[in-house]
Amino acid sequence: ITVNEGETVQFVIKNSGNHKHEMLIGSMADLKKAAGMRRINPGNNHAEANLVQLDPGEQKDLIWQFTGTGVVDFACPLPGHFKKMRGKIIVEKK
Repeated sequence: ITVNEGETVQFVIKNSGNHKHEMLIGSMADLKKAAGMRRINPGNNHAEANLVQLDPGEQKDLIWQFTGTGVVDFACPLPGHFKKMRGKIIVEKK
């Protein structure tokens, strides 16, 4: 995904699967930390501006403004999901 610095993006996330999923935006270090915490306490609910939690069949929006240039990562930090369910957002100078 490529966006411009200063751009606000509305991500529409739909969980079409049979298991709970999350979308978390942040640095790779923060995502890895969150994935580690989910392994320790998988049932905890988290309320963070950069996080959407979805039950099976649910659809939610995550609205995020990209204020700096560089790479922003996103992933599902739930156990067994993190290594395959992630990507990068490239934030380019306007």
